[in-house]
Amino acid sequence: MITEKYSIEIRRNKTKHLTADFVIAGGGLAGVCAAITAARQGVKTILIQDRPVLGGNASSEVRLWALGATSHMGNNNRWSREGGVINEIFIENLYRNKEGNPIIFDTVLLEKVLNEKNITLLLNTAVFETRKKNDRTIASLKAFNSQNATEYIVSAPLFCDASGDGIVAFQAGAAFRIGAESKEEFGELFAPDESYGELLGHSIFFYSKRAPEPVKYIPPAYALKDITEIPRYKVIEKDDTGCRFWWLEYGGRKDTIYDTEEIKYELWKVVYGVWDYIKNSGKFADVDNLTLEWVGMIPGKRESRRFEGLYMMKQQDIIEQKSFDDAIGFGGWAIDLHPADGIYSEKSGCTQWHSKGIYEIPYRSYVSRDIDNLFLAGRIISASHVAFGSTRVMATTGFTAQAVGMAAAICRTENINPAQILENGRIRHLQYELNLTGQSIPSRPIDKSSNLISKANISASSSLVLSDISFDGDWLLLDISAASLLPLKKGINYNFKVEIDALENTALQVQLRVSGKDKNYTPDVILAAQSIEVKTGRQHVEFTFDKELSNDQYAFVCLMANEKIKIRESQQLYSGIVSVFNGGNKAVSNKGKQIPPENTG
Repeated sequence: MITEKYSIEIRRNKTKHLTADFVIAGGGLAGVCAAITAARQGVKTILIQDRPVLGGNASSEVRLWALGATSHMGNNNRWSREGGVINEIFIENLYRNKEGNPIIFDTVLLEKVLNEKNITLLLNTAVFETRKKNDRTIASLKAFNSQNATEYIVSAPLFCDASGDGIVAFQAGAAFRIGAESKEEFGELFAPDESYGELLGHSIFFYSKRAPEPVKYIPPAYALKDITEIPRYKVIEKDDTGCRFWWLEYGGRKDTIYDTEEIKYELWKVVYGVWDYIKNSGKFADVDNLTLEWVGMIPGKRESRRFEGLYMMKQQDIIEQKSFDDAIGFGGWAIDLHPADGIYSEKSGCTQWHSKGIYEIPYRSYVSRDIDNLFLAGRIISASHVAFGSTRVMATTGFTAQAVGMAAAICRTENINPAQILENGRIRHLQYELNLTGQSIPSRPIDKSSNLISKANISASSSLVLSDISFDGDWLLLDISAASLLPLKKGINYNFKVEIDALENTALQVQLRVSGKDKNYTPDVILAAQSIEVKTGRQHVEFTFDKELSNDQYAFVCLMANEKIKIRESQQLYSGIVSVFNGGNKAVSNKGKQIPPENTG
């Protein structure tokens, strides 16, 4: 029995003082990957997350795809899956969660964090105050947990803001931007104008399921009543679910921080109106037994503040694939901007333009320009609005935040601030340590001298000398161009043989292609081409290109589209050999070839 008498004094909640080496605000994939990476290097880390689950937009609260450089497998970025901790998470989730259940993904993330004894996890805990030691140094954060009514005062020499809206960096006084830069500021010709809008909005998704008996749906009074208010309503499919409805987006004309609750109500209006249209409009067959299973309670945010670091990523860095001495990772998602009017826009739901390959991201974009002991991570890193259109996706943010965790470990060991990693060759040390954990920073090979296995004598009981790939598979109609991506040697004229079935007399067009840059896999350079006359029926066709490669590299042996020809596939699988097809992928605005409009950079 506890009793307490009336007091004229104001009562205070319980307060806990916590101290660590490194404090991270934000438990999305960026915060999680930074925390795990730091903890594995012996850094005592506190991870503060204002939601009951980890993962941010990838969690069961929002249920968005965690995507990155591979871009739904809809671009030319081969072998570009992100490595390190984010890769561990993806592999573990694939093993446990083949069905893609978002609840199971929550458990994978939580287990990964709880397994690290150097991490103190504070869920349901929101940072509300940032305290500074001096003008350029954060001393501590104050946070409140609404579930245990406890206030935390968290102190550390190093901080990372991975909170999405940048609550710590904002309160600390760091310079930030909201919206799009003009074309003139950085020469970014893809920068949107006012009619397109300067901000990406929020989204709320829903899941449906089929019940064993008919289910009636009576929409709430606030549901959207006129579906034609959504210009793209005709693309709605009854069986679409979850983030297939990524384009149910709103808020780009609002303040995406302070108007979030208003935006949420509008998105609920849209979601329940869309479901009313599916269930009750009479436009869809076989929907009687469909029922709502889940609707998001919070919106998934795309964009708000972006903070200024020691370098600001720009459109040109992505398109031109610029190299950086301080590269700590890569991106590869398209420059993906959305009209600010979102679901109410007459325009396409997104505008995606793909680079010809992955691009490097510099460490400097993760270091605050104004606060000496603050890292940036996630969608708030130092990037223009246009560059943010690519760097914002979650596999990229988680992957690159691993560099923040590793940098925090170096700062702790050497008693330095984040910017000092750029001095005295420390950036090479950071890159090396990251690559040892699987980061695979482009053009930064691991130094073999420190690896004992490089001094070992290795022998194999057998080896494969590949001279042919068996013709033992199905027949594939050549209605789109197809190619084998092969690792070829310079200075050799290779002979190739394919098995075809010509449906009538025609010509097989073959080409030898490479990429214009040795690190890319976009077949944009034609080295040689032939036209081979073939007669009706099954036959083998042999050809040799008269052009040799000038370097050892991957090359594309292309069979160009011809609906009068079928080609024989193989059931054999070989590491390092890939079949590629010039098809489309609607999910990433890929129609087989992209030609951007003039004057977009």
